[in-house]
Amino acid sequence: KQSAIFLTNGTWLETEQAIKPTDLPSSVASSIHTSFKDYKIEETEKVTRNDGSVVYEVSLEKGKYELEVLFSENGSIQSKKHKSEDSEDWLRLV
Repeated sequence: KQSAIFLTNGTWLETEQAIKPTDLPSSVASSIHTSFKDYKIEETEKVTRNDGSVVYEVSLEKGKYELEVLFSENGSIQSKKHKSEDSEDWLRLV
């Protein structure tokens, strides 16, 4: 499963491809294990951007708390957003 994002002028921005958690690079898996050990992985995606860079978007859950974390290929966290089950709004943390 994959999707692509384009600007209104047709310029391609990025493609998101669903992957299995076992297909994450070891650096990303290690970062998740270290920083989010109490969370359950819900979804994982490989994101290829128009500049050729690749990042990994991981949805994590802990009870009613849900995180969406963007990792670089080396496992560093680029951004985090969270929401609770009581809200549909995401709050950017990083």
